[in-house]
Amino acid sequence: MDHTLVDVMVVDEIRRESMGRPWITIAFDIATRAVLGFHLSLHPPSAVSVGMALAMACLPKDRWLAERELELEWPMHGLPKTLHLDNGADFRSVALSRGCERHGINLEYRPPGRPHFGGHIERYLGTLMRRIHGLPGTTFSNPVKKGKYRSEAKATMTMAELERWIALEIAGRYHCYVHSGVHAVPNRLWKRLLTAHPVGRVQDPDRFVLDFLPAEMRKVGRDGFQVGRIRYWDPLVSRLFPTGTRILVRYNPRDLSKVFVPSPDQSEYLSIPYADLRRPPITKAELDRSRAVLTTKGDATPSEDAIFATANALRKLEDAAAKSSRRARRKSEQRPRQRAVRKTEPKGTPINWDERVVPYTAEVWE
Repeated sequence: MDHTLVDVMVVDEIRRESMGRPWITIAFDIATRAVLGFHLSLHPPSAVSVGMALAMACLPKDRWLAERELELEWPMHGLPKTLHLDNGADFRSVALSRGCERHGINLEYRPPGRPHFGGHIERYLGTLMRRIHGLPGTTFSNPVKKGKYRSEAKATMTMAELERWIALEIAGRYHCYVHSGVHAVPNRLWKRLLTAHPVGRVQDPDRFVLDFLPAEMRKVGRDGFQVGRIRYWDPLVSRLFPTGTRILVRYNPRDLSKVFVPSPDQSEYLSIPYADLRRPPITKAELDRSRAVLTTKGDATPSEDAIFATANALRKLEDAAAKSSRRARRKSEQRPRQRAVRKTEPKGTPINWDERVVPYTAEVWE
């Protein structure tokens, strides 16, 4: 697995204005030269991007392709025996090490100063970038090749459109042509080798994804527990974990409205929401930024109310600046989306508000 900045500018879906270059994380199979999965994000590489790319690599892709309306054959999935990684902090997280330990995946790190150990995936990333150089808004590989090309002005693709294009490039083209390194078509080679060497399957896809989310240890109190000074509570917490118990809490940095706690017998994850359900979803980046602002103002231990009030104020400032600021547009695009509430039409005869009201008869108690 490895990451790289994509050589193309993407635009937001509403104003179609540039948000800069996204990152891509790739999971690559050395034996067949097949791409097992990828993750595209505006966030720099992290434990989350590694976990999401690994989840795509290990799980069947039929649902993922159907959600993006792609009719492609992408059969590569299954549990790997070994992951080859570089020595970046994102590959040495607690989330990755514990998730791999749970699923029997060995982690093998590249020896320092030995770049050729990652040659296979780096060559593929170079091949992918050369294909991307044909897209509108490309930044090319260096300023000389770019010349006077105005990447931001020419950019037209959103994150979703670029994600679909990359899937088509991988499963619709790359997997279907002879690879010079193995002298075979990756798609056919995968099917042939899979017959001789079956791979393990993920039994619980939802749990598998949660097993690779960032994790922190927290102490349970009488009113739940805190993550980043936000309190979480559910009746199950006090019922299953005595006060003072230290528990492992996993969270999705893109949406902190709920966190995930393994049950005492480790058989499942419990979804624990905000203690105050009126709070809107926020990201880990918004939480950290709000706490930093409050600390600068002299509040080293801000309250939950102050954190959410500051996050809301920062969102308003970003919205006002989004038309002229690329950084603000990126932050706006990264926010968790609130689910729309479906309105239902009342059934029965409509109320006639002009009709005189007749009071009910009542009993008087003395």
